[in-house]
Amino acid sequence: MDPDLKAFYEISRLPDGAVGRPGFDLLHNGEVIGAVLDRNGLRPSRYYVTKDDLVIMASEVGVLPVAPERVARKWRLQPGKIFSST
Repeated sequence: MDPDLKAFYEISRLPDGAVGRPGFDLLHNGEVIGAVLDRNGLRPSRYYVTKDDLVIMASEVGVLPVAPERVARKWRLQPGKIFSST
C-alpha cells in the first residue's frame, strides 16, 4: 500500500468523542479540494479564496494575513453544505 495512503487511513480511524474531531473534514484528490462541517455542525469554519486560487480555511478568520485586495471570496462553511474548489 502506498505509504501516504496508509498514513491517511491510520489518522482517519482515530477514535473521536462527541466533539473530539476537527471542525471540518477535508477531502482532496490532488486537484480538487472539498470540506464539510463536523458531524454536529458545532464548530465554525471560515474560508478565504484568493484571486490566485489559494484557499485558506480555519475555525476563525485571520489565521494568516491576507491583503484585502487579494481576496476573491470569503464566507463560512454552512451546515449541510459542501465546499469545493471547482
